Amino acid sequence: MSADKLNTNLWIQHADAVSGLAINDDRGELYSISWDKSFKTWKTSSDMACIDSVGSAHSDAVKVIASSGEIVYIGSADGKIKVWGASASGDRRKRSMKTTLSKHD
Repeated sequence: MSADKLNTNLWIQHADAVSGLAINDDRGELYSISWDKSFKTWKTSSDMACIDSVGSAHSDAVKVIASSGEIVYIGSADGKIKVWGASASGDRRKRSMKTTLSKHD
C-alpha cells in the first residue's frame, strides 16, 4: 500500500476500536471517537462521508463524547476534556480546539 493511500485511509478510518458516538441531527453530523486518539466528523446523509478528522485529539485513548450545537466535548484516558468548535469550509468541517479542562476537583 502506498504512503498516500495509507494516509487517506487513516484520515477516513479509525486505526483502533471506536469507543463512542454522538449525533447532531440539526447539523446532520455524526461524531466518532477512538482508542487511536482521534475524533472524526461524518455527514449523516446517504454517503456518510468523513468531513473532518483530528488525528491526535488527545495523548491517550478518547473515551467519552457529548455535543451541543456546534460544540463537541471529548474526554480521554489522559485525564483531560477538550472542547472543540466547528467552522464550515465547503463540504468539509474544520474542527478547532477551544479549550482544555484538565483539573476535575
